[in-house]
Amino acid sequence: MCPADPPEPAAGSRAHVTTVYSGCRAGYPVQWAAFDNGHLPGPVDGTYAESGVTTWTKGEIWRFFAQFS
Repeated sequence: MCPADPPEPAAGSRAHVTTVYSGCRAGYPVQWAAFDNGHLPGPVDGTYAESGVTTWTKGEIWRFFAQFS
C-alpha cells in the first residue's frame, strides 16, 4: 500500500516537491508533485506566475513517462 502523507513545500517557498512512492502495487508507479501555490497549468518555481515555457511540470512529466521506455 502506498503511503498517504507526501511532503509538501513550505508555505511561501514558491517551490515544488516531487514524491516518488515506494511500496505501491508492482508495475503501477505512483508519483505526486506539490507546488506552493494554486492549481496552475504551468507553475514556475520561484514565482507565483505561470509559464508554459519555464514550468517545471514538463520535466517531471517526462521523467515519469520515460521510465516506461
